[in-house]
Amino acid sequence: MTNTHRKRIVALGEVVWDIIGGEKHVGGAPFNFAFHASQFGHEAAIVSRVGNDPLGRELLQSVQAMGLTCDHIQVDLSRPTGTVQIEVNLFGEPAFVIPEPAAWDYLAATQAQHDLVRTADVLWFGTLAQRNKVTREAIRQLLETARRARKDVLILCDLNLRRPYYSVEIIRQSLEFSRVMRANEDEWRLMKNMFNRGGASDREFARELMDSFGILLIAVTRASRGCTLYTPDAEVCSPGFVVDVVDTVGAGRAFTAAMVTKLLEGAPFAEVARYGNLAGAYVATQAGPTPRFTPYILHRFELEMEEKSAAS
Repeated sequence: MTNTHRKRIVALGEVVWDIIGGEKHVGGAPFNFAFHASQFGHEAAIVSRVGNDPLGRELLQSVQAMGLTCDHIQVDLSRPTGTVQIEVNLFGEPAFVIPEPAAWDYLAATQAQHDLVRTADVLWFGTLAQRNKVTREAIRQLLETARRARKDVLILCDLNLRRPYYSVEIIRQSLEFSRVMRANEDEWRLMKNMFNRGGASDREFARELMDSFGILLIAVTRASRGCTLYTPDAEVCSPGFVVDVVDTVGAGRAFTAAMVTKLLEGAPFAEVARYGNLAGAYVATQAGPTPRFTPYILHRFELEMEEKSAAS
């Protein structure tokens, strides 16, 4: 990646230990996105909070070992580091148990964090971190600071709907800040019903959201069936990759990181969609949310998929 394409990317929200099959993985949607963005060559950072406990200290060491700065991960003196118990079914689909309260529920918007987001090219946030009003207010303050500082900042809402930690109001207020939105097909269907638009076509609903909130791009991911990108002027459908799934944890954030990378490069929407599908498919073939990869590894993986398809 050239310096022209290397951007400062900041993610806001939870960093946790994902417990999958008894093994710990550094996780949380914001961290997963930031880590994958760094694998595409960007300068990525996460604003989060951990506890002053052994899990928190281990998590900070692990984040640093994975190449991301811990400068904006706060330490809470009274609340525990977040954990998520994840059970993966036979199809690689996860179910989540997310204890509360956790340190990331009490994120503070400090001067250092305001200074950071003022320089961001991309600001990522989700919905799960907003389950507690303290972190919800901190995230909104930082989004407002970023928006005021730079008119061209790309603010991206990556839905992360985990029962019972979401509401129509949280989604609406999140979209008020957003220029890009991503949801998986289950979240998209749920969102349509929550907005009382279950009978509308996907295209109609996407247009309504773009008109109401000023969103420029909506991505709906559909696992092995690929994705659809909606803009005010176009609808781009891209077929997915059929792979042997280990687990899908982190695949959606890999999609988003790849999508953002191609958007920043000014790639055509068909290429944006294809590359997102490729990164998501690769992560789904690996254990845990943050397997290491490079663009070259993704290229080799795509060639392998093409060879298997041609042989079948």
